[in-house]
Amino acid sequence: PAWLSCSINRAMSSVAPALRGDWHIVLGTLRILLSSGHVGVSLGMFLIAPVADLRGRRSVLLGCMSLTTVAMFLCAISDSFPQLLGCRVLVGLGIGGCIAVMGTVISELTNARRRPFAFALLAMGTPVGGAIGGLVSAYLLAHYSWSSVFLAGMVATLVLIPTFLLVVPEPFGLLATRTAPDRMTRINALLARLGHPPVDELLMPPADRRSYQVVFER
Repeated sequence: PAWLSCSINRAMSSVAPALRGDWHIVLGTLRILLSSGHVGVSLGMFLIAPVADLRGRRSVLLGCMSLTTVAMFLCAISDSFPQLLGCRVLVGLGIGGCIAVMGTVISELTNARRRPFAFALLAMGTPVGGAIGGLVSAYLLAHYSWSSVFLAGMVATLVLIPTFLLVVPEPFGLLATRTAPDRMTRINALLARLGHPPVDELLMPPADRRSYQVVFER
């Protein structure tokens, strides 16, 4: 969430004064650029969230982070208002998908006792990211051009991708519904990682439960 706040809020708001001076754009046009990222976020939350239920939340998060990385780089090399506008929408699209999926992933990978703390950390990320983004942007703009802010966002996202792959496993619910030959091996590996004993088979959930998340309620 700290990275999301830096990418969608601080990046554009920080470079706005420098961009207005370099491109000589009017205030109304600048406001369109500032809001374009949020338009992308709304579209991403609406369009990408359903895909996560079909393709897997981990893979969708990875795709959204990759999209944001590329879009931030395109923002940095944009040389016209239409280009930057379109790239900002793409940044928001990737971030919107992340926002829509992150809460579900946290819910699936934490037990009932630690879940409130995990969501508190998620909520804290936005103000923390805003503060970090403001400080980093101020330094970059004092020494480099406005495009350096977007490049910094690209690098930060790029660094997070391998960290994400190492730390975040595929949620249990998706593994439980797959029919791959190594399904039980991957499920037991995830259970061991989360401190649960291995299982030999999966039991169907009760009729009033729509997921296998009951495993993590212990």
